[in-house]
Order: sequence, then structure tokens, then C-alpha cells
Amino acid sequence: MNEKIILEKFAERLFNLVKEHNTDINLLTQAMGLKSTSTIYRYMNAEMSPKLTTVKYLAEFYNINPVWLMGYDVPIERELKNAIPLNELYKNTVPLLRYS
Repeated sequence: MNEKIILEKFAERLFNLVKEHNTDINLLTQAMGLKSTSTIYRYMNAEMSPKLTTVKYLAEFYNINPVWLMGYDVPIERELKNAIPLNELYKNTVPLLRYS
């Protein structure tokens, strides 16, 4: 996966995935190990380009093709049909409380 991310398409596709799957941004932030939900919002608003590792993680979370998420005209389906999407693993978890 050496392709360049097409930021506007990536942002639109991520926004649509979050909306279609009714994704809890706090849960997604926690699952990705991020400190703030603002990072996810910056991705969805095309204000920030993700690292390729982030694209791979998001693709696993939504069980989609990472190259499609990067903005390319390829099928959305993943090549690995037997993979368990991470959103299924986190579906019934309760967000952890963080104490400062």
C-alpha cells in the first residue's frame, strides 16, 4: 500500500462510514488509542491527513478495503473475507473512564 491518500475522498468516505454505522466517536477514539476525538473530526473534515497505519486500522475497524478508504476507485470490500471486523469486537464494550 504505497499509494498517496486523496484527502478529500478519504474524509468524505470516513464521514459516511461513521454516519452509516452510527459509530460512537468516543469509542472509535478509544479503540484507536487516540487522546482526543478532535483527531477523528479533523480526518472527517479533511483538515488532517492520516498515517497509513491509521488508514489500515480504520479499514480493519470497518472491514473495508484500505485502498478504497484512501480515495481510490476500487471495490470497498476487503480481500480477506474471514476477518472479524474490529467494530464487532468493540460493539458491546463499555468505554473506560479516565481519571486525570
